[in-house]
Parts: sequence; structure tokens; C-alpha cells
Amino acid sequence: MSTVEELYRQYEILDKAGADASKHVGAFEAILAAVKGSEGEKRLAPGFITKFFQHFPSLADNAIDALLDLCEEENQSIRKMAIKALPALCSQENLEHVPKIADVLTQLLQCEDDSELRVVREALISLFKLSAKGTLSGVFSQILSGEENAREQAVKFLKTTMPQLIPQFLQKNEEAEMFFLSEAKKVLSNEVAGQEFDVFMNLIPTLKIFRKPEVVQDLAEVVAKQAGLTEDFQPGEGDHIHKLIACLKAALPLYQRGASVVTPLLYLCTSVLPALDKIPEEGEMRLNLLRLTAEMSCLVVDKSIVDECVVPIYDLLLVYCPAAPETVDEEKPGSGPNLQFSFAECLLYSLQQFSSHLPDFLSGERLKVLRQRLQYFARCCQLYTTQLKAAIRVKTAEQLKKPENHVKVVALKTTSNIGVLIKDFFRTPPTYKVTVTPSWIAKTPPVKAPTARVASAAAAANGKATKRSISPIQFEKSSEANGAAKKKARPSTDLYAPPGGRFSKDIGDAPIQGAGLRGRGGRRGRGGGNFRGRGWGRRW
Repeated sequence: MSTVEELYRQYEILDKAGADASKHVGAFEAILAAVKGSEGEKRLAPGFITKFFQHFPSLADNAIDALLDLCEEENQSIRKMAIKALPALCSQENLEHVPKIADVLTQLLQCEDDSELRVVREALISLFKLSAKGTLSGVFSQILSGEENAREQAVKFLKTTMPQLIPQFLQKNEEAEMFFLSEAKKVLSNEVAGQEFDVFMNLIPTLKIFRKPEVVQDLAEVVAKQAGLTEDFQPGEGDHIHKLIACLKAALPLYQRGASVVTPLLYLCTSVLPALDKIPEEGEMRLNLLRLTAEMSCLVVDKSIVDECVVPIYDLLLVYCPAAPETVDEEKPGSGPNLQFSFAECLLYSLQQFSSHLPDFLSGERLKVLRQRLQYFARCCQLYTTQLKAAIRVKTAEQLKKPENHVKVVALKTTSNIGVLIKDFFRTPPTYKVTVTPSWIAKTPPVKAPTARVASAAAAANGKATKRSISPIQFEKSSEANGAAKKKARPSTDLYAPPGGRFSKDIGDAPIQGAGLRGRGGRRGRGGGNFRGRGWGRRW
């Protein structure tokens, strides 16, 4: 076994030989054997191996294996020296070693010591600078076929480092981008945990090649397969629904970039919405599905699917916009219908989008029934809006940031959208030209009471008086009938009580009560299908 002095002697032989070092194979083999020697020899070996590695291509595998042995040493400082030496074995002349070394370094991401983990990460990043594709090959090798913990750590490494590495090394190298996309699609097409799915769906859009329409459509099809859009909908299976929601939310940017929404939208409208009442109420799953439907409804290009989609939307809207009760027991608060404004906003928005492609759908008896329901719903909504404004007006900007007050701001945006959409359906014929931004998409700024100067300027610009009033929506009538309607007293708002507390998690379960509203008529085999059962709510 070599001693430290003997090791230095072998080093001098190779160093003096210079370009002819390759003639002294025995000296290099002696250095490789030092990894089995004393602690002093093990500390010297990594530096000596990397210095003369390029002169002995026939011993490349032996040199790599020698350093890998040192990576398993009990002494942490020796392990760190070996880890740092691994990238040094690679250069532009011998990039073929990058995948193997990257594979090993990816396995070493499982170490628990933070300082050692930092060294491993820095070594991997050094390899990226030499060969992005080769490094990714080693990393994805562990993701696709490695042990569970190695896989998790590899995905975590991509999540934390790729946002910086993609613009630096991948966007300038289309071959490397295509390789990353290809490997990511393999991951998404197989068993994958919810957080892993999110990682790749967030990284892929940052690729330069993502601008190509065929790439966007191809990825959308991968997501559709993962979402199970070809399978029967299971309304009682929470994991199945969580997976569906997560996949479609991640795919929305793809649809907005031009990928076809035909398959997901048909699935939502014909399979999911008819069974909405069978879906568990916890976790806002029903509301999330309605919101996804609404966001996709404005992306329809293939009008052939409108006939199949619009009927379930219309039918469900009638469920959430009930007819006015014949009588209301004034001695029993909350005895009226329980309105869900957030659900209605989604359905009204979807119906408007679909009807714009099929203007003859809302006509005759169908339009008459809808208007009767909406007229009653609008009056309730207007009263709710009045109380929301009153509650918000007395709050400061700082107070409105608190959750219990911010939910009222969002509720106000919801009811405002509902009012605008309902008015569109009361035009003769409906025009479907009104544009609103769904309340869950737009950032709602804190609502402040306008100053007298601002209010005056706004009134002058609109040519309207500054008097604040709410006009109930009515059917279009003759001028004589309209005149008679104006003489009717407005219903008293103190008979209407919106939800208490935080205005309900759905922003709008509002009980209607009081006589003033009577008489008008949402690898690995651990559950969740292909989703690796760690759950969709968890994140790193």
C-alpha cells in the first residue's frame, strides 16, 4: 500500500513527464490505489487524480470509481474533496463522462448535512456549464428509475435551480431544451406526485421552444391523459377530483396559448357539471370546477362543441338561480332560498360565452324562464351589494387587508359582475357583448369611499347625477308600463340578511328572507391513480 511519501513520488514522476505523462501508467495506477490508503493519502488523491486524468483515457472508469469510493468515506472533509473533484474530470474533450457523474451527484443530493449538500449542488451546476444535456441526463435518470428519496431530491433540485439555469444554459441550446421537454413529458406521463407535477408544469413554459404551437398542444395532450379525461367521472372520489382540478389549472396557460380546449371543456360540461351536486362540498371542489369551466368557455374556437356544452350550463344556472318563493315566513329568518353568488357568477359568465356562439339558444320560453329567475336573483344581489358597500365604506385601507374584510371586497366584485352579466341577458335580443373580468382572476384593490371631488368629476364625465341609487332589473316593457313600474315602492332592504361571519367561504351563501321579496317569480402505487399519493395540497 502506498504511503504519503510514495504518493508524492508518483506525483513528481507524472508532473515532470508533462505531455508524456501517459507513458507512466504505473504511477497513475499507484495514485488511484491511494484511495484505499491512509487518511493523508485519501486527502491527496482527489487533487492528484484530477490533475493527470486527461492523460489516461483508458483508465477513466477506474479514476471515476476511485473518486466515488471517496464519496462514501466516513470523514466528511474527504467526501467534500471528492465531490468537488468529480466535475473536474470533465472537460470539452471528454463530455461523455458527464451523465454518469451527474447521476452519482444526483444520488448524493440525499445527504442530510447542509454544507455537504451545498457542495453537491455546486458540483451539479458546474456540470451544467459544461454540458446541460449531459447533466440533465444524469438527473432524470434518478427521477425516472431511481429510489424514492433520490427521485424526490432530484425533483427538488430542478425546482430550486432550473429557474436560473434555463435562461443561462438551456434557452441558448435548443437540443438541451428539447431533451428537457422530452424527459419531463416522460415524468408527466407516468406516476407522479402532485408537487412533482407542479414543478414540471411551471418549468416547461420557461423554455424558449415553448413558443412553438405544436409543443404547447403536445403538452396539453399529456396533461389531459394525466387528468383522466378519457375515464368516467367519479364524483365521490376526492383524490380523483383533486387530480382533475390540479391538472386543468396547470393546463390553463396551455389553452390560453392556443391548445385545444375541446376535450377538457366537453368533459367538464357533459360529465362533471351534471354530477356537481354529488361532489363533496369540502375544499371548494365544486366552485373550482365551475371556475375552470368559465375560464375555458372564453377560449372556444371549435363552435361544434357549443351545442353540447351550453345545455348543462343553462340547466345548472336554473338550479343556482331559483324561482322566487311564493311565500316567505317572516318569523323564520333564513327561510328563503340559499343563494350562492360565486356559483352564479361562474355559470352566468359561461352561459354568456357559449350563447355568443349560439345566439338562437336563448329565445322563446327558455329565455322567458331565465329572465324570471334572473330578475328575482338580481334584486337579491342588489340588496346584498348595498350591504357590502355599507360594510366596506367604514373600513380603512389597512383594515380591508384583513381576511375577514378582504372577503367582502371580493364578494362585492362578484356581485358587481353578476349585475353586469344579468343586464346583458335582459337586452332584446341579448347582445353578449358585455366584458367582465371574473372576480377570482382580477386583483381586487382596497375599496375606498370616493372623495367629493372625485365623485363630482366622475358624475360630470358620465353626465349623471351624484345621487346613489340601485335600479332593479325589469323585463323590457312599453313606456306606459315602465311609468307604472317606477311608481312602485322599492322593497325594504332591512328585510334582507346576507351571510354572517366571513360571508361564507364561497363568497355568497346568502339566505333570502322577508316579505319584501315575495311573489316574483361547486412510483408509485400510493393512491390517486397515476398520482403518487402524497396528495395535491402539499408543496415543498
